[in-house]
Amino acid sequence: MAEETVEVLLDPTHKIETGDSIKVKQVLDDATVDCVVAVCGYTADYKHENFKLFLMFLSCVFATTAQFFPLPFPQNRPLLGVCCFSYGLLSSILQFIITFVDKDTIMVTKSSEKFPTELCIRTSFPRFQDEFILTVQKRDYKPPVGKERDQEPKFKQCDISTVKMYVGRYFTFEGEFDEERFHYDVSQHIKKLENGTAQREYSLSVKSD
Repeated sequence: MAEETVEVLLDPTHKIETGDSIKVKQVLDDATVDCVVAVCGYTADYKHENFKLFLMFLSCVFATTAQFFPLPFPQNRPLLGVCCFSYGLLSSILQFIITFVDKDTIMVTKSSEKFPTELCIRTSFPRFQDEFILTVQKRDYKPPVGKERDQEPKFKQCDISTVKMYVGRYFTFEGEFDEERFHYDVSQHIKKLENGTAQREYSLSVKSD
């Protein structure tokens, strides 16, 4: 019995239920961030995330004040009004940022001497689909809006690139994740963007190099 326990503890295989699309995306998102930082050498920029945490903290301060401030009702009505309004306003701002600003962004990078261009990493994994979509773009890139969408795209080939990665390329039938292969594909995708050879959009299947 002891030997079986040791074998389980020493087994490094990471398995997940591949039918759970949320878990699959979580694993691939984490692996993407890890690759950008540990393999490609970029540094994550947490200023935006820290700002959202600050908004959350302020919301908690107003909620706590409204709940525990030592002033009896109804004398505390003005205070309750201010706290409830502030909590609702901050929560709405935070939800707006998550929904319309962040969208599918999972990380941004800092510029440095080695990497002067900041990158924005976006991912999506639509339900009932078998392709994980990874988009890497230069942070100063602005997609065309309005009438510009119908015109010739105004960006260089290396400004933004999207790759559709077949999930079966990285998971076995048992749910084992081939992190090394995934890291290689992500790093190659970023290198192509860096040297200007990236395609606007392409796909990686099981047989792709």
